[in-house]
Amino acid sequence: MDLSYEILLNVAVYGALGAGVFAWLRQPRLPNPRSSEEAFAMLEKSLRHAFPDLKDGFTWREELSRLKDLKPDLGWESIDADRKAYEEYKYGRSPPPGKVGVEFLKLVRFLKGKRQQR
Repeated sequence: MDLSYEILLNVAVYGALGAGVFAWLRQPRLPNPRSSEEAFAMLEKSLRHAFPDLKDGFTWREELSRLKDLKPDLGWESIDADRKAYEEYKYGRSPPPGKVGVEFLKLVRFLKGKRQQR
């Protein structure tokens, strides 16, 4: 193989690798809460950002059912399980739950980029 072809091949391979790394770095990151309390605080903050008209005293169940229409391709069963576990803990019926699932974090990320149209 001629040296110029080897150089071109190396440039192409390293260029593709660089483009892949650049694309990977630009992907939006999932939030990384330390606890379920922090995760639900992130969710509440994101909800208030996405829906500034949100009334005080809203319930998680109401808001999550409202969101199912906006982003139906999330794993809502997992999100509902996280909500139920947190509510059980919040109202003193169970010990603190572990970390929330990936689908819950995807919902928080989705809401951070969303702003309700008026």
